[in-house]
Amino acid sequence: MNYHFLFSAIASFFDFWVTGIVNLLSLAPAPIVAAVLALIALVISGWRMGLLTAAGFAVCLVLGMWDATIQTIALVVLAVLFSIGLGIPIGILLSRSEKLQSITRPVLDIMQTLPRGYTSFQPLSCLVSERFLHSSRPSSTVSRRWSD
Repeated sequence: MNYHFLFSAIASFFDFWVTGIVNLLSLAPAPIVAAVLALIALVISGWRMGLLTAAGFAVCLVLGMWDATIQTIALVVLAVLFSIGLGIPIGILLSRSEKLQSITRPVLDIMQTLPRGYTSFQPLSCLVSERFLHSSRPSSTVSRRWSD
């Protein structure tokens, strides 16, 4: 059993929200959306980040990549909201239960000792697992991974 119905339902749920965010960002012309998002970056992070954001959006507009940019923004916004929505209740639950803390602490300790790139960048995490699971030399792991 491959649980197609479950994964279809999950995909439909996220597709609904991503499409909604894309439609919301597409209501106004692209330069106005870019200016508003750059203004938000300016207010939150300062003038350098606001300028960098405006320049990045200008490049996306000039290169004709605005639709892909909007989709990426929608995915990132949804991922952040989903992570916060899951992370805060789980954190509260873990703070109140000693048993759950004792179960999750070893996993979190291991994750904390790994460099950030190994836990968030997929090709590097594959290299780490291949290196330790298959005891191959790092150079052969790299050449094998990127020659596939």
